[in-house]
Amino acid sequence: MDKNVQRDVLNTFYQGKLHNVYETDNNIILIIDMSEFKEHYHFSYFKCELIKCEEFTLKFKGEHIMDLELIKKLKMTIWNTEFINFQKNGELYTKCEINEGRRASLFFKTESMKVYDEVGKEISLFDLSVLDGFWTDGVGIDFYIKGSHSKSHIMFNEELQDYLCHKEQYWKRYKENGPKEQFDLLIGLDQYGEKVFSIQEIIQLKLICDGLHLKYSTDSLKDQQVRYFSNKLKEICEEAIKINKLIEAIG
Repeated sequence: MDKNVQRDVLNTFYQGKLHNVYETDNNIILIIDMSEFKEHYHFSYFKCELIKCEEFTLKFKGEHIMDLELIKKLKMTIWNTEFINFQKNGELYTKCEINEGRRASLFFKTESMKVYDEVGKEISLFDLSVLDGFWTDGVGIDFYIKGSHSKSHIMFNEELQDYLCHKEQYWKRYKENGPKEQFDLLIGLDQYGEKVFSIQEIIQLKLICDGLHLKYSTDSLKDQQVRYFSNKLKEICEEAIKINKLIEAIG
């Protein structure tokens, strides 16, 4: 599993409490208490399985703890997961707090991860990203129907926009004053600006959504996110056309 995906999975459990940790074969199982955020996540507990985990070490003030029984007793709160020295696709570590105040870091090296809800049903990485507010929270461009009472809304997550810009070589073409391509009206939006789309541009956006859905068709997490976003944006386009309103994008 890509290390960026591993990071995103663990960042889903930001501010969660480590309820239990144990080992099965070569796997480490984390039971994470998210009951404080149940209204947001719909579940109180999640099970995160670190598959073929080679390292799992808690470090703080010169101490290195590998004993899972000791780690379990430390009342750990999980903070953010990052790359060591900010090296992309390098080794990961999770910042945490133990015994209500002491800072620590959890270093781990695992081949893959799986997440289950509190009744043992596996949660797909795509569904996990929906639970984590990938389409509503964080940084991105928000699409609304301008001047209407419609509650239709979707956020073009900054991470997803960057992914599409990379795949479509948008920035390379932009720097070289190259030709515009079919998705540029969408992926070239200013992440910190605002734009109102005309009816003709809304029709073009709808065609872009169809094109993205066809092109990004694999079962990878990113392609699933592209298809989900394009479907939701297409619905907003169709609604705007139907009620003769414009679409506003706010970064």
